[in-house]
Amino acid sequence: MAGPMRTDAARDALRFHACLLWADGRPAAVDDRELADTVQLILIDQLETWADRLLGSLAGPGAGSATVPPPANGPGGVAGRLLCTAVPELGRHLSPERFRPDLAASVLTETATSARQDLRRLNSAPLLRPSVRGGWLAAHLDLLAGLSMTARPMMPGWSAFVGRHLGLGADAHWPPCPGIGGRLLLPGGPLPTGLPLYFQVPRGK
Repeated sequence: MAGPMRTDAARDALRFHACLLWADGRPAAVDDRELADTVQLILIDQLETWADRLLGSLAGPGAGSATVPPPANGPGGVAGRLLCTAVPELGRHLSPERFRPDLAASVLTETATSARQDLRRLNSAPLLRPSVRGGWLAAHLDLLAGLSMTARPMMPGWSAFVGRHLGLGADAHWPPCPGIGGRLLLPGGPLPTGLPLYFQVPRGK
């Protein structure tokens, strides 16, 4: 990896990489070059970039609000589907009863990749009605919050980092309380701005 990472980010990256390589109940030997590829190609290019661009899209020109948007009427597009399928699947693979960290890491990778691709489509669709776009972006925000809470056993530092930035309490968990409509972030609440760097090393460091 080019440059030093913060200790918590480095530990999360190593733990995630070990989960990807997990086989027969134990992690494989870690190669520094493969670890660097995992950090850049998955944790930065997919997960971190999606999260940062999502928050930028919600607060950017044309978004029309500095608050958490209401959910979409209906399934919420790709992100809504992933929220209902990938987040529970990630939780199952990280549960003590069905512990499969390799599958959990794969689910997180595939979900972040699909979410980033979908966000790119949403941002390049100028004719999409603002209310529809806002609702689908809200599903993305729910997905980010759900992933951050569910991935806590695998990447506790990242989970706490994202949770704090989204304004989630230390006791936040997935699934959320049914009393708030199955959402970790209430519509109308303050909208966080772009996500600061976590895995990526700032230039000049």
